[in-house]
Amino acid sequence: MTGHIDLVQLRFGYIHLLDFKPQAAKEKYAMAQLFLYALALSLRTGIWPRNFVCGWFDEKDYFEFRPADVVLKIEKVEKGEMRKYISPF
Repeated sequence: MTGHIDLVQLRFGYIHLLDFKPQAAKEKYAMAQLFLYALALSLRTGIWPRNFVCGWFDEKDYFEFRPADVVLKIEKVEKGEMRKYISPF
C-alpha cells in the first residue's frame, strides 16, 4: 500500500488525518489505508491512537472514524492463526 496523507489538522484536541478520494462514497479501502497511516504516526511519534481521527472526503461527502474504535475481535486463536481485526462500522 502506498500513498500520502492529504491534510493533517489539529481540531478539538484531536489530530485529524484527512484524505481526498475522488469518489469517497464508493471507496472500499480508505478506512484501512487511514488506519495504517494513524498506526504508523502513532508508532513513530508516541502519540496514542485515541488522539487521532481519520477521515476521507470528496466535493460532497465526508466520512470519519477514530482508529481507537477499531477493535480486536476476541476469539480463541489456535497456534499459527492470525487474530482478526474488525471495524464496528
